[in-house]
Amino acid sequence: MIAPTMAWMRCAACGHVFTDGYFTDEASAEIFSATNPNQQPGAAFEKNRYLSARIVERVARYVSGGCWLDVGFGNGSLLFTAEEWGFEPQGLDLRPSTAEGLRRLGVEAHCADLTTLEAPGRYSVISLADVLEHMPYPGQGLAAAHRLLREDGVVFASMPNYDCAVWRLLDATDANPYWGSWSTSTTSAAGASTSCWRSTASSPCTTRSASATGPAWK
Repeated sequence: MIAPTMAWMRCAACGHVFTDGYFTDEASAEIFSATNPNQQPGAAFEKNRYLSARIVERVARYVSGGCWLDVGFGNGSLLFTAEEWGFEPQGLDLRPSTAEGLRRLGVEAHCADLTTLEAPGRYSVISLADVLEHMPYPGQGLAAAHRLLREDGVVFASMPNYDCAVWRLLDATDANPYWGSWSTSTTSAAGASTSCWRSTASSPCTTRSASATGPAWK
């Protein structure tokens, strides 16, 4: 059973945003048991190709070949593009169906947590595109990437930036997906799945909750 609420916290001193707690292994297994259509390998590949090419072009300035591990590879666009640039693609994801889908396309894929992967010094590139913010302990994820990289390897990492106009626009229209609005197994009396944010008092942090005019910090 996954709780229908999630509390987001923000440190009043440094502005760091984080969740109040994190999913148990059982809850994570339930969440990752299904794959959204847009995260299936091959979905909207051409649509994402331009962005993927920009990433590969930047990485290729520092390393020209070898094995590229994409963590949380989603539709596989980055791996498919990296292969076109001469890299050996390999995917890592927590969704079993996603990993199996990539294998069917002839690409090596593992369904595992990055910190448990045993292949020290194998990879020329490890990409963490919008992945670190999902890890309870991102430092452990970076340490694992360092262990898995070859000596002259490169880590590519990207994360959402909530201090920008696009983010504020999403917040203002109550359409920001990053705050965690998803359907869970919890149902209301009418049988509809529910999700929301809850507000808690926890000094020195501020909290985020939902409202009719959109989420706001308190």
